[in-house]
Amino acid sequence: MRRDLWKLPVSVALIFLCIAHAAKVQAQSANSTLQTVLKRGTIVIGTRSTALPFSFKDEKGELVGFDIDLAREIARGLFKDPAKVEFVILSSSSDRVASLQSNRVDAVITGFSVYLERTQVIDFTTPYMISDNIFVVKTSSPIQKYADLVGKLIVTRQGADVEALIKNVVPNPQIQGYPEVSDAFLAFRQGRGDAFFYERAASMYYARQYPGQFRAIEDREHGIEVSPIAIGVRQGDQTWLNYLNWALYSLKASGKLQELHKKWLGTEELEPNWVRQPL
Repeated sequence: MRRDLWKLPVSVALIFLCIAHAAKVQAQSANSTLQTVLKRGTIVIGTRSTALPFSFKDEKGELVGFDIDLAREIARGLFKDPAKVEFVILSSSSDRVASLQSNRVDAVITGFSVYLERTQVIDFTTPYMISDNIFVVKTSSPIQKYADLVGKLIVTRQGADVEALIKNVVPNPQIQGYPEVSDAFLAFRQGRGDAFFYERAASMYYARQYPGQFRAIEDREHGIEVSPIAIGVRQGDQTWLNYLNWALYSLKASGKLQELHKKWLGTEELEPNWVRQPL
């Protein structure tokens, strides 16, 4: 039909194109994860169990954290019931993308930083947190600027992405990576490293557990890449992506998103500008 559209009056041809487009959009919506979730009656969320303060297990072995609360609020919006969520514990940070591509989960919510490399293979919602990356040292440490880290041992989570951020501001750094952020901070706290490096939300959460013992290096002359944190979804499902974006906006409008920042981060400093703006 499209081959012969040029023979029709422009107005008629436009009508045919609009009908075809509407049919395509309707088909995409019917096949969206949103419809799958609604029919299933639960939302399946990929998350971690060791990612403080986003998603981790408390003393009782229960999943808690900013992102766990956020997932429950999304379930409340979908089903009027925050318990209608199933959490799938991901084995590693690299498993986040794989879990989406293999259809194991409907979305990933677990301190998921938006990097350009990741946006080539999955989609992200608008960020619900903006967190830069920082170095943390003991309060008594003589280290004041990034230049003081030359020759010092820096501990962090394993990963080429994290190491690249460090190498951008510290020449030839000595880096010791650990499978989990919690392992890295424990090593640092026990003296097996001169500085700890990770994104600010997690770093300051760990540091707050030990008042007065640690401080962040604030070297304003040498900025480190900011990490927008968002919900990860499979690529190409615009209907599902639109829904989750509106769900985040609804949580902002109700004040719930701001409450989560205060509850888990103790500050509103990491709220994105769109959350800070008045309605």
